[in-house]
Amino acid sequence: IISSGMVRTLGGIAPEIWRAARAGTRHDELVTRIVDVFGAPPEGNASELVAGAVDDLVAAGLLRRI
Repeated sequence: IISSGMVRTLGGIAPEIWRAARAGTRHDELVTRIVDVFGAPPEGNASELVAGAVDDLVAAGLLRRI
């Protein structure tokens, strides 16, 4: 992804979140999609972990909330 003149490489679940967000996927659908692709997290709540990853992408300026 190119953002603010910088090339950024996304890892982990971030690329899937970024693609889903571009398609307008809601949070509950996003969590289901992430679990389907990557499996359930070994620890923690999937919804909270996805929300944290989304927050990180927003903080980095790669996503914005609408």
